[in-house]
Amino acid sequence: MDTLRLPGRPSALRHNRRRRRGAQVATVALAMTLAATALTTPASPAAAAVPAAVTTPFKAGTEGYRCFRIPALVTTPSGALLAFAEGRVATCSDIGHNDIVMRKSTDGGRSWGPLKVVAGAADEDAHGNPAPVVDTATGRVSLLYATGGWSGTPSAPVRGPRSLRVVHSVDDGAGWTAGAPLPHLKPADRAWISTGPGHGIQLAGGPHRGRLVVAGDYTTTGGRAGGQLYVSDDGGLTWAVGAHADVDRATSAFPAELSVAETTGGGVYVNARSSARCGTNDHRTTATSADGGTTFDAPFSPVPGLDTPPVSGSLLRLHAKELGAAQDRLLFSAPSRLARTPWRTAASWRSAPPTTRAGAGGPSVRWSRRAGPATPTWRSCPAAPSGCSTRRRGTSRTATSPSPRSPRARWTPPRANCACPEPRTPARASTATTPWSTAAPNWAPVTPARP
Repeated sequence: MDTLRLPGRPSALRHNRRRRRGAQVATVALAMTLAATALTTPASPAAAAVPAAVTTPFKAGTEGYRCFRIPALVTTPSGALLAFAEGRVATCSDIGHNDIVMRKSTDGGRSWGPLKVVAGAADEDAHGNPAPVVDTATGRVSLLYATGGWSGTPSAPVRGPRSLRVVHSVDDGAGWTAGAPLPHLKPADRAWISTGPGHGIQLAGGPHRGRLVVAGDYTTTGGRAGGQLYVSDDGGLTWAVGAHADVDRATSAFPAELSVAETTGGGVYVNARSSARCGTNDHRTTATSADGGTTFDAPFSPVPGLDTPPVSGSLLRLHAKELGAAQDRLLFSAPSRLARTPWRTAASWRSAPPTTRAGAGGPSVRWSRRAGPATPTWRSCPAAPSGCSTRRRGTSRTATSPSPRSPRARWTPPRANCACPEPRTPARASTATTPWSTAAPNWAPVTPARP
């Protein structure tokens, strides 16, 4: 997983002025449009009167953590928001003493309760990729995550074997208990294994209605890599491996950091970061499942024409006709590599940084009217600057990390770990009408109400 350049301790900053000038505060901020309908339709007077807000549940350099990364957000049946993140103790590395932490909001994200360590309080292992999912029937929140030991030093860590774990809460995050062991989610031929990042989903329709679905990726000891879905049909108490697909990682692009959303009829749409980094502009890959995540309909395939670097993205099913909404709507959020032009096509929760430019653009949000089983095509609207992002239905909140705080600070987008320079795609006049592909659900710009 790619990480951004993050701020060091005061001593480290003294030794690296360039990093001090370019580094950003490693926070997880929540930008909220509190009237969801403002995203898709002209705001009514009542909706327009609801103020937007930005809050910071996790701030770097606090609570004993160097930084916070990999956010996830869910809403419980009571309306409480549970925000999760990795709390990285000594460094901002993926490998090291990393806990999974949580804060709770009972007022729609305007304020947050005390930080709680959900995993890692009793050890110094590397716990990561929190993937929470809520069972609406029982209110149980299941948090799947990856965990593993590490060796070496904080400045030169060596990753150990990883496994998956699950913890549960039945009281809106007040208490957490360990779930059943999950060794069966990592078959003997698996080398790397992970969850998410980001929230899972519960299917609201179709023959597998009520099923919980969490995405993940893996590699094998035989040189293959791919993505898979973890499914539960008993409210999160037990889990099984559902759909999975892999390829020879030496010759083919493979998915990582999967995000999921439900489509019409209880199908599952998956959008993932592609391992194809150099010599291509297609950095996303996708697959669908018409049987509720049991199998994939076809292998993962590239998403052409989407101006995003090879980093994490997020999906959200915002509206569905089959649930009584006036229209179907999916949202996709990820950084954009293009110039500032797309940011001018619609309002946003936060404007693009002054330094956004062609080849190093800011993040954007895309949406689709068609939420059927076919692969979506997307159109653009902007969102807040982010390294990783997560969305949760209800009040259209977005959690982003990091977040520039000074107009003079240079925002460095997630870097592609390429051996060659990443292609510089010329900025298009507008991405508002540029679809992902011509044979998929139509996606169009979101225009949220301005704060």
